[in-house]
Amino acid sequence: MMATVSVIVVNYNAGELLDRCLDSLRLREAEPAAEVILVDNGSTDGSAERAAGRQPEVTFIPAGANLGFAGGVRRGAAEASGTILFLLNPVRPCTLYQAVNHGLLDLQGSVFS
Repeated sequence: MMATVSVIVVNYNAGELLDRCLDSLRLREAEPAAEVILVDNGSTDGSAERAAGRQPEVTFIPAGANLGFAGGVRRGAAEASGTILFLLNPVRPCTLYQAVNHGLLDLQGSVFS
């Protein structure tokens, strides 16, 4: 049985980098299906609202304050339904396809560091 993946993106004023990060997650045939959760840590640049408007399939969680990356991850993980959590910082995006191809993620149930 293939694992299910929840991608958690934590944003704080990432601007266009958030758009690029979420665009990199657009599903292609070679990528596993995943839910995408965007946690916004109180951004003031409008990046999260813009992204949520452009990509309605993304679950948008406004934290209301800067919880830090770990706090944002915890908030997103509480809403996630996947058996694997794939954490992304919009400043350093990586697609699921890249993670699988580079051996960082084994969808048969193991995660490598």
